[in-house]
Amino acid sequence: MTTVNTAFSGEQPSMNRVSRFSRKMDASTGGRTRVSGLRRRLAALMLRAGLGLLALATIFALQAAFYVYVWRLPR
Repeated sequence: MTTVNTAFSGEQPSMNRVSRFSRKMDASTGGRTRVSGLRRRLAALMLRAGLGLLALATIFALQAAFYVYVWRLPR
């Protein structure tokens, strides 16, 4: 959002300060982009592994419950 100074209504708002600030921020975070990408991939891998383990645990729990139910049936 840009604001217009009403004292100088014919003048366009200057974005020099904003562009200088964003370039400085880009330069300072340039080395960290690879690390954050690696962290993002690692987080995605950990999430998939966790969900896979949760699925396996659910399958084993359902199998155990089924076997206990069948084992307890009257013969």
